[in-house]
Amino acid sequence: MLSKEQQMVIGKVIPWLIDFFGGSGDPEQTDAVEICTGLSDFLIANFGTDTQSLKNMFLAVQKRLHGMDVGWVFRVTGADDRVPLVEQDVTQQLVLMPWHLSFRPEHSQKGKSKMLNIIRCAADFLEKPYDSLTNPIQLWLPPGLPAAGEPLPDFALGHSIGFTKSLAIKAILFAVHKMKDLSDEDVKHILPQLQALYNFRCTCHTTGSSKFDRFRSLQDKFAEAARPRPDPIQVSTLLMAQAKEEGLAWTECASFMIDEFNGGSTNDAKKLSELETSIVVIYPSLDLDTQQLIDYHWQVVLSFQKSIINHVNHCRLCCLFCFLAPKSSMKSDLWVQILKADNRKRYWFVRRKVQYFLFKLQDAKRLKKKINLATGAANYRDPKEADAAWGMSALFAHFHSEFQRVLTSMQLQQLETKFARGYLDVELFEKFRVMNPQLKVENFRFLADVGAKVASGVPDSQISESDADLDVQKAELAKAMAKVAKEVAGWSSYQEKKSDFARSAKGLAAEAQDEQKALQKQAVEKWQENRYPVRDLQEASHAITFAETCVRKFQDEQSIPDCNMFKVFWMNPSVLGYDSYSGMQAAVATYAPLVAEDPAKTVMIIAEYVEANVGEATQKISECVSQPENRLLVREVLMCFDQNSIPAQSKRPGFHKFFIALSDQCDKEGRLISEFSKSALWKRQMLPVTVKNSVTPIPMLAQKDMVDPRRGFSQAGVVADLASKPSRRKQWIAGFNIPGAFHDALWQGLTLQQPSGVSWVDVFAYDHSVAEALMRRAASPAVPAPQGIYVGVVWADTNSRDDKHTEKGAAIDSRKENAKISRWLQSSIRRKLQYLAQEKVISIPDWKPLVSFKDMREVPAVQEKDFVATFPGAADTIPVKATYLEEMDKKLNNPDLRDQWDRFVKDHNECYNKSGKPHQGEKRSADEAAGGPPQKKARLLSSESLNPESLTVEQVKEKEGPVVEIDQKTYKIFFTSKGSIWIQTTSCEVELDDTSPLALTFGKFKINEEAEAALKDDKVEMMDVGFGSDVDMCGARKLSDNKPEISPLKTLRAHLQLMEEKKMDVTSIEFACHKLKPRVEKDSAGDAQDRVFDVKKCDPCVFIPQPTPRKITNKKAQPDWDDVGSIALTSPDTKAGWNLKDGSHVEGLVSLKQRWVLMDNDQGLTFNPEKPGIYLTGPVKIEAKKLVRVA
Repeated sequence: MLSKEQQMVIGKVIPWLIDFFGGSGDPEQTDAVEICTGLSDFLIANFGTDTQSLKNMFLAVQKRLHGMDVGWVFRVTGADDRVPLVEQDVTQQLVLMPWHLSFRPEHSQKGKSKMLNIIRCAADFLEKPYDSLTNPIQLWLPPGLPAAGEPLPDFALGHSIGFTKSLAIKAILFAVHKMKDLSDEDVKHILPQLQALYNFRCTCHTTGSSKFDRFRSLQDKFAEAARPRPDPIQVSTLLMAQAKEEGLAWTECASFMIDEFNGGSTNDAKKLSELETSIVVIYPSLDLDTQQLIDYHWQVVLSFQKSIINHVNHCRLCCLFCFLAPKSSMKSDLWVQILKADNRKRYWFVRRKVQYFLFKLQDAKRLKKKINLATGAANYRDPKEADAAWGMSALFAHFHSEFQRVLTSMQLQQLETKFARGYLDVELFEKFRVMNPQLKVENFRFLADVGAKVASGVPDSQISESDADLDVQKAELAKAMAKVAKEVAGWSSYQEKKSDFARSAKGLAAEAQDEQKALQKQAVEKWQENRYPVRDLQEASHAITFAETCVRKFQDEQSIPDCNMFKVFWMNPSVLGYDSYSGMQAAVATYAPLVAEDPAKTVMIIAEYVEANVGEATQKISECVSQPENRLLVREVLMCFDQNSIPAQSKRPGFHKFFIALSDQCDKEGRLISEFSKSALWKRQMLPVTVKNSVTPIPMLAQKDMVDPRRGFSQAGVVADLASKPSRRKQWIAGFNIPGAFHDALWQGLTLQQPSGVSWVDVFAYDHSVAEALMRRAASPAVPAPQGIYVGVVWADTNSRDDKHTEKGAAIDSRKENAKISRWLQSSIRRKLQYLAQEKVISIPDWKPLVSFKDMREVPAVQEKDFVATFPGAADTIPVKATYLEEMDKKLNNPDLRDQWDRFVKDHNECYNKSGKPHQGEKRSADEAAGGPPQKKARLLSSESLNPESLTVEQVKEKEGPVVEIDQKTYKIFFTSKGSIWIQTTSCEVELDDTSPLALTFGKFKINEEAEAALKDDKVEMMDVGFGSDVDMCGARKLSDNKPEISPLKTLRAHLQLMEEKKMDVTSIEFACHKLKPRVEKDSAGDAQDRVFDVKKCDPCVFIPQPTPRKITNKKAQPDWDDVGSIALTSPDTKAGWNLKDGSHVEGLVSLKQRWVLMDNDQGLTFNPEKPGIYLTGPVKIEAKKLVRVA
């Protein structure tokens, strides 16, 4: 693959050659890119008599190359400097220098080479060193050389095959010597290519006959499929040279010599076809300017694209040889003379064919039409039948001398150009069809169009007709311009209305949804405050006061007497961490008297705290609860988890112990007063119990569903940090299934009086497990149960190992921590209420489901039938129809009007059709029909440019060390230990989009003070993470279950709108390091216009890439898709190619993009930064079974 530096140097040399030797660039002019003749003529004119100066230039370049590579002279074979001795049928091999080969066309047996092949060959030699061993120049020893063994003169050897290579070599060396802006550093980038232009291999062979040597060189060229077939002009030149050498007239020996040439081989590919033979015969008899015209056309246009030979087939070649007779009814000497064939008429016939083709081709390029000359060359050829074209050409040629008389040279030149472009066809064909025997030069109306003042012999009727025709064309032009302008205005107006409509529809829908959501939120908050109140308090006694106040309010609202009111105290001290035992002591001391106050209706359920020594912990809690002064009767309850829910790698036991405590007071007969003594929970002392002849298993809570109310944005892991054992212990008996099982067992066996109620006091409130269990049981009770109220109180210290309240060296204020838990728990309960109400599991007073917004406004519409001249495509694109352009081409014959129309179309394309391509009748894509942007076109990644050495995966491993393979079924991604990224397709062509990451990167996030310090450190490469507006791009991931959903790369607004479509309340998102405020943008009248999301970065956040901890050489734990990208970012070989500030890569095929993770689970709805991803910068296409390097 060419490096960027090599491409840059070649990009200097080739344009320099074209500028220096090229012509006007206009394909209608014969000096367009006359590089061959220009080069030969230049060398002959400047060095024909002073070849030493040209040789000195080549020597100077050679010396310059020697200075850059001293050892070069020892690696190459020395050049021959003597005239070779060439024996019959013996191939002689020579090593020559550029100054040994002639630059004169007469020293090429086939004549001059094609113009376009010189530049192409020069470009090939600059891209890849010339391999003269496999593709040598074949020499011809022209007459006049010294005898064999004598010193070889400069620029003396001729060419049998390879004149193009010889001129390309000279052109390159001449350019290197002359170019002032080609530095030594530039030359070093193409040093091997330039060295290959010296000491190259050539061959020389003779049959002993100059005639057969000529024939053989041509036949060998015919047989080489890799080279273009010699054109008939080259054949004609060669055969005429042979005829001249033998002293024969071409007209006498042409047929004989062609038969002799064809008889020299049995291979049909080496013979002239019938069509080629016809042209070879007629070509030498044409005038010189006709020969030059055909020769020029053949030089600049590829053989399969010729307008003349392909169009004028063999049966129509008669136009070049004979003449057309006038109609039998028209005996006119004038028209007999007009239609009689001669070389001047042949010239104008050929010029018309050539220039019409080139003009139409140039016009198509200017209008940026799709051009495929291999299949569509007929679209640009003269559409007239050969007879009509010949008749018009003969007519124009016959009166050409008269035109010279009445026109100035400038006017005549304009007239000739108009004729060749077909502008005069209407009048010429009319006169050819009528064949007026009295036709005179004054009768040609088009003379007035070029400003000629002809004699008054032109009838007024013809002048009037010409003026009328011009007025009609002007009217057609004005009409067409007005039509296009009208359609553009209509389409722009429609797009503006449609855009406003769609934008305001989003705003109206969002406004309606926001109003409904506000009412829902109000209902949920009210219900939560009434039935699921939560508070953070300073002491346990304050918690009792708060709970009694809430319960009394509940009793009054439900009219429940005290005698029917039950109390359940739920205690889970494990959530207190190190303070579990001290918190338990305080709780039992506070709540035990309440059990004694209402012994019949009160129960205490206590979970044991599991430490390393289970027995010791159980004994502590049992002793605490069983103190005589507490007047409690305690039993152990064994709860068994569903074995299928326990992970295989878990070391936890499949059971958990609880304590149930009742008042020890008894009646006269010694029976316990507590009504809970009749419950299945007290009697069986195990869970789960049989309810309605079935047992509902109790699943163990999965780690992904565990919560931490005190957690903020984690700098290291980004997601919830529940890897520590203390954090997991607090959630070991979490989840609504456990309190739900206690609920069912507690009420099974009891007889309830109506109305009855129960208060569940969560003494160590931490998560929403108990609250959710009560929500679900209230909606669908498994056993008859009283209506209940949940009261959560947060008061106890947590994780305070000493009086300073420190954890990991950071001071912790227990009151602040409890306030955080309380706020989180309130929010969590509200989210649960909202979710269960949406799922129709529970009902909440005054809560109504969202009603979809129905837009009753009339949708803006447009009718495609209103677009005659243009085609309404995407929102900002409205190309002119190709059919309309063709129609206007037919209507406008006046060149000035055509130019005016062309300028109008060009201006239109610059504003409304950037591609410049007219609409060819294709159907609109789905995106265009919907008004959205069209799909990006995939870029083809060529293995020739991105893997020029054709390396295999094994060779990449040998070159760059071990690799990490990411198998994506239809393709594989390889990250090498040196940081390169390769992609290999399998059995089919693959198209990769730019919205999914190739891999993620490993690193560390820093926020707040750490981020500020990192941003000030210039030595640290980092990525600034965050948003300045809702149109910034990011990738996202949703962690809602075991299978994360990878969202494509899109704007933040698009992500948030998608969340709203999925009924997520984006107003409740906890946005890391940002503040998010959704709102409806309104106009001055107060009407909704759009849905916008005001996002403001409030805390600094950066990502610092780090080497992945998993080593690439570790076969058991290699880097994988979620961290292998760090190798590319941190490898010393590739690190410099990345710009982390904007995520760009120097080669432009991949980039680093920020990614965020959406956590929508029991922990809450959060949006946190996640590992950045390496994305393609645009969609790409890779051919089957190809390996390419993208970075």
